Amino acid sequence: VNIILNNEGFYTEEYSLSYIFAGTFIDSINGPDKVLIGSGKSTTLEIEINPLPEIPREGGSQLNIDISNGRESKILTYVLSYEKSDIEVLDQSCNRHSILLGQSISCTTVITNNGYVSGSLDVHIGIENDGAGNEIIEQVSIDQLENGESWSVRTTYKPENEGEYQMFVSINDDSGLITSYQMTQSINVVTPAKETEETTRTFSFPKLNLTRGLFGLSFLGMGYQFRRSENFKYLTFKFFIPLYSRLQKDTLADEPTRQKLLRRIYSEPGANFTELKEGLGLHNGTLAHHIYILENHQMITSQRSGRQRLFFPFGSTNKARIRTLLITNETQKEIIEIVKDNPGITQSMISQRLSVSRQKINYHVNSLVANSILNLEKQGRITRLYPTHFT
Repeated sequence: VNIILNNEGFYTEEYSLSYIFAGTFIDSINGPDKVLIGSGKSTTLEIEINPLPEIPREGGSQLNIDISNGRESKILTYVLSYEKSDIEVLDQSCNRHSILLGQSISCTTVITNNGYVSGSLDVHIGIENDGAGNEIIEQVSIDQLENGESWSVRTTYKPENEGEYQMFVSINDDSGLITSYQMTQSINVVTPAKETEETTRTFSFPKLNLTRGLFGLSFLGMGYQFRRSENFKYLTFKFFIPLYSRLQKDTLADEPTRQKLLRRIYSEPGANFTELKEGLGLHNGTLAHHIYILENHQMITSQRSGRQRLFFPFGSTNKARIRTLLITNETQKEIIEIVKDNPGITQSMISQRLSVSRQKINYHVNSLVANSILNLEKQGRITRLYPTHFT
């Protein structure tokens, strides 16, 4: 519970707080007993209510908070209701959504409990394909989930057929199915395009003349020295191997489609798969094939952005731009704007402003902190949020 106290008087006041509750439902209350507030100032109090380990019965409980400064007092009354377990799939996302047949995908599933502590849960993670039907690829048991607790699992899967796939999850307890979730964006699996090169070889019988004879004898001499001299071998490899490597690297981008693809990524860093496909007029399989070649030869790189994949020139140092492009979630954008306008704000206050549960706010804040978009600073028992220099 967050309480804002204002002192509108002319002097600094000391306020005393006492908590009155029934032990039938509440185990303990953590909050300040006294607080000092200057004239014309205000302060926010965070009070933590700890319920009993086991709910005794369905219903609720009343909490009274008596606030007094010695001359006058005020009683705040809260009615607390107890809810059953509320299991929800917060997110299910994969590291890529277009792959070549033979490659693997990694997907992460996040589950949270917004209600009372749960019992044992069985989580089934599967994949659906129009041609092959449904397949369970991961089955996990969870002993229990506390209120506000989240659980995540990472699943790796290698499709055996081309086509469109969709991930799904179902959660059961002793009574049966609790909830299910299906990922909205499908995963495209395509067969690699084959490049054919026709090489015409011609052979003409050499004419015997003195110049060619001397040339042949020179090569025979070089071959003889190659067998006898280690130094000659070293000089030969030192000259030819780098030359071969340079030719292989240089000719990699000679293919016209790859040239267009490289120009587009270098001129528009952060373009996603669909933008590249529509901009170049390519099929899914053709584009995936060329991206696979360029990534393997470290000419481009990619970053996951929610349910998309963004492509950048290899070795790009514009970290701030990449971080900005990776923020596509609308809730995360709203959180960033609130923190920029209100440095030091708490997650509880953001939850109230956006009318979003604290569990979801905590999930998005952890993601932004991991990407160095926001900073967490603990001040006593209160954790506050601040923007970083990237924000």
